[in-house]
Order: sequence, then structure tokens, then C-alpha cells
Amino acid sequence: MAEQSVDRTGAERAEKYGSFETDEGETVLYDRDEPTAWLQSDTVAEVRE
Repeated sequence: MAEQSVDRTGAERAEKYGSFETDEGETVLYDRDEPTAWLQSDTVAEVRE
């Protein structure tokens, strides 16, 4: 079972990774367990299997 963590809005989440959009429209992907692990981009593409 995944360990619960809290995202930047204070909501509990079971997923290891989270994301949010900045006021400038950029997307930030981050690791909820490691605050120094994040990616920020102004371009996002959906990956399909």
C-alpha cells in the first residue's frame, strides 16, 4: 500500500508525484517525498502507451 503524503494544497495523496500549473501557465512536476526533486516546463505532452 502506498504511503499517504500531503500535497502543496494540504490534501492527502497516495501518489508519489504531483503537479500544478503556475500563474504563467508552466507545469511543475514534483516528488512529494523529496522536495528538491522537481521539473518545470512551459510545454507539456501527454504520453500514451
